[in-house]
Amino acid sequence: MKDFVREFLFGDTGIHRDEAGVRSEIVMDLRTEGWIGIPHGGISMGAIVDLFESLHEARGSRGLPYPVTMNIRMGGSRLRTGETVHVAVTPVGEGAKGIVSVRGSGMPYLEADITKGPGPEAPGAHPCLPSSFDRLEGSLSELPFYRNCFVCGIDRRHPGLKRKFQLFEAARQNRVVVSCAGFEAEDRGTVHRFERDGRVHPVVLMALVDETMGWAGFMNYASGGVTVRLSATLHRSIGVDEKLVVFGRGENARGSGSRMLFWASGGIAVVGKAGAFETVMTATGQFLGVPALTEQMRTELIPQELTRRAFGIAESGLP
Repeated sequence: MKDFVREFLFGDTGIHRDEAGVRSEIVMDLRTEGWIGIPHGGISMGAIVDLFESLHEARGSRGLPYPVTMNIRMGGSRLRTGETVHVAVTPVGEGAKGIVSVRGSGMPYLEADITKGPGPEAPGAHPCLPSSFDRLEGSLSELPFYRNCFVCGIDRRHPGLKRKFQLFEAARQNRVVVSCAGFEAEDRGTVHRFERDGRVHPVVLMALVDETMGWAGFMNYASGGVTVRLSATLHRSIGVDEKLVVFGRGENARGSGSRMLFWASGGIAVVGKAGAFETVMTATGQFLGVPALTEQMRTELIPQELTRRAFGIAESGLP
């Protein structure tokens, strides 16, 4: 039986196992794009989790050994659309070490330490969110989107998530951005296409959380940025029959222009009975501001009226 996610990620390369662990390659073509000309970081993050899961398949178990925490460091080498990366995961105790390297580069693009539990319990709503979904739903305003981004692209030739991002209560401090999934029948052909055994694949979860926190950083600090560090804990598997709210909140920033760093927190909550939230993934991220990407947002995001509004809100909070 074909595995759609592995075909999407690794193509004809497949997965190779030996005494050192498991490895594969990804051609970072247009189907992986995030920023224009730059592959989405969530693709590499999700590929690492996929190969980690394959280690457990080799030991006769299915799925991840929840809770699982990933501590990710990015930016050792530049990566552009059209390049090929080598992905390798080596077991370390009950966890693993993951590395994504650009072909021809001596430095890793991404390094990840993966550890198994125990992890904090997260049964209730996260501080980013109100007490229930109905209190969230009535306080959202739309944000713009790209044409080809793996997460938010609405005019892709390749499979993608086609998510819309929304700002929660624009007037509040530490603005929160959310994206929802599982509420529409169309999600079966987007988010839920990236599934395995009825579970939403981690490439979806990592990409959504990464981008949502990045959006939250922009709406607070008016800067587009690239992920430098990301720490995420997956507390349990998420079924394709569950309704999800992905959330991110800007926390603080330092510096300006190309010397800006900003931080965000976020995660994913499942909407349960009576609209109550159960937090099933938590994350924090550090991002480097890139003025060229801020300008790319200004000129390439659509529709223009939403772009102008988003920039107006983001810049209104600057000192």
